[in-house]
Amino acid sequence: MITHLLWDWNGTLLDDLDVSLKVLNTMLTRHGLRPIDREGYREVFCFPIHDYYQRVGFDFTKTPYSQLAEEYWELYDPLARTAPLMDGAQEVLQALSEEGFTQMILSASERDHLRSVVMHFGIEGYFAQVLGLHDTHAVSKVELGRQWMEKSGVPPNQVLFVGDTAHDQETARRMGVSCVLIPQGHYSLDRLKPLGCPILPNIRALPAYLAQRGDFTPAMLQQFSRGKESLS
Repeated sequence: MITHLLWDWNGTLLDDLDVSLKVLNTMLTRHGLRPIDREGYREVFCFPIHDYYQRVGFDFTKTPYSQLAEEYWELYDPLARTAPLMDGAQEVLQALSEEGFTQMILSASERDHLRSVVMHFGIEGYFAQVLGLHDTHAVSKVELGRQWMEKSGVPPNQVLFVGDTAHDQETARRMGVSCVLIPQGHYSLDRLKPLGCPILPNIRALPAYLAQRGDFTPAMLQQFSRGKESLS
């Protein structure tokens, strides 16, 4: 049974696609490059961010990647608090908490920024740990996840990773845990389909997915469904 849920943050719990696009286009304009639209962004975004910046046209011989990474975070950090949580995120976190799941965030975001934004939304109480990187270069969270697995002692078959990108799928694979992907963030559905993971239409579908696996009790699923209807 799944007992632990590892959540990606950006594009999974935090609906920051438009904020990220705004920051990117500000940077592209500053550096004399052509801005891109929402659909184009979801087709080129990738990890490591170094490769993504090259895809959109940045020339590291003119502006080093480290400088671009700092520029991004100077713009993104204050705007992150203007992005909403994904529709239904808090209700799902609450339902999973009541069901007894241990929940954590595993993100490529810088650790202090991540914890600050999570606290801004008042949802830190749902998470046993909030795991982020030590710098703003957003290289990879694979090693961070593997270190957590080694220290936690939780069997891999009891862990489910919830994300929105190929990097989330790769992180889960390298950790030896299951993964589901939600195409409402930084990757389009067409880019997620070939990855071979279960794909949920939105975050509200997670309790039903866990119920099908036998990890979420029917009584709790019914209660969650009633709560969802009352919010609509």
